[in-house]
Amino acid sequence: MSERATIVAAAVVAGAFALLAFLVVHGTLNGIDQYAVDHWMRHLSPTTGSSSPIGKGLFVPQLGSPIQTFCNVWTYPASAALSTALLLAVCVYLLRHGRRTVAYGWLALWAVGNGVEIVGKHMLRRPVLHVGTVALHAFDHSFPSGHTLRGLLLAALVATAWRATRPFVAVWVAVALPALVINAAHTPTDIAGGILVATFALLSLRAIGQLQAQ
Repeated sequence: MSERATIVAAAVVAGAFALLAFLVVHGTLNGIDQYAVDHWMRHLSPTTGSSSPIGKGLFVPQLGSPIQTFCNVWTYPASAALSTALLLAVCVYLLRHGRRTVAYGWLALWAVGNGVEIVGKHMLRRPVLHVGTVALHAFDHSFPSGHTLRGLLLAALVATAWRATRPFVAVWVAVALPALVINAAHTPTDIAGGILVATFALLSLRAIGQLQAQ
């Protein structure tokens, strides 16, 4: 992909995220998220906690039923604390192998991506979803999904540092994203938002690298 095509792609993704955020806040896509609550999050209750980046499950994955335990353990590498520790470890590896620019670029990308998540969750509020007839406030401020954002960025970094890991990374991502919905960590639109933020971040990093190569 050329430099111009990369920049255009990043702009399109940014626009798609802005449109998605608008639709989420205005409730246009609530039907999709409500369907997920009704049919995929079988163990969900109105007292379920929020998916705040700082909260339960930050340092130890939560347990529960077999499917909950599997989903929580599988997605745990995308949690705020562990994913940051893993990213720092990979960046140290890159620094020790002389890839200083790449390492610093990923650190900046990580900070910006997580910053977008935090701002989004504080500023954006979706219309209330329900468990039966009871209001469910766990997802009021859950857009975009930080787990998705961090998971995709970490997966891309690992696959970049060690190409042999790409098939394993792809399998982990393919299972982790639906698992975040099944274990009631996020709604489908949260996941879509996280994917768009991660994609924009990766395209931005690619564009910067192309400009520096000139």
